[in-house]
Amino acid sequence: MNPSITRIISAILGTEQTVSVETRKVRFEELPAACANEYRPGMRGNCGAEHVEIMNFDLDGDGRDEMLVCSGSAGSDGASWSVMTPSPNGWTCAGRVSGELSFSPRQGCRGLLACRPMGRDEACWDFYELRNGVLHNPVSASVQYARSGGSSLRSRPVKIAVKTGK
Repeated sequence: MNPSITRIISAILGTEQTVSVETRKVRFEELPAACANEYRPGMRGNCGAEHVEIMNFDLDGDGRDEMLVCSGSAGSDGASWSVMTPSPNGWTCAGRVSGELSFSPRQGCRGLLACRPMGRDEACWDFYELRNGVLHNPVSASVQYARSGGSSLRSRPVKIAVKTGK
């Protein structure tokens, strides 16, 4: 079976550990210009934002950290992030992700898992990997969870539909 499919199903079922993401706030002027510019300009100018949340991971295993920069957009499916890669000419955007993120450091299946809640009993999961400086989404899953009378949301999957090929 495709390791990306195994990885996303294991994450959905909670049978394999992922690394929770830790964000940190930095001032815009502390970032390379290309990274700071990923934050929505309207939020910076109109709302007077001075800081942006970032995360650092080595997504492709090359020994250099990529930088995830919060775009300033967030909705019910989580925050939106730009994945920035270092290059000889500065930083470039490899792609964008949104949702509740976790990092999968496992060799052969290294990347980001993003969960986007869709109400009380559904969620979309995406696995992203960085290849040749471009963010790819090789596998996605739509998940229906058992409805529960308690306060736990999305605790027991009852249907998983997997799509491959992005």
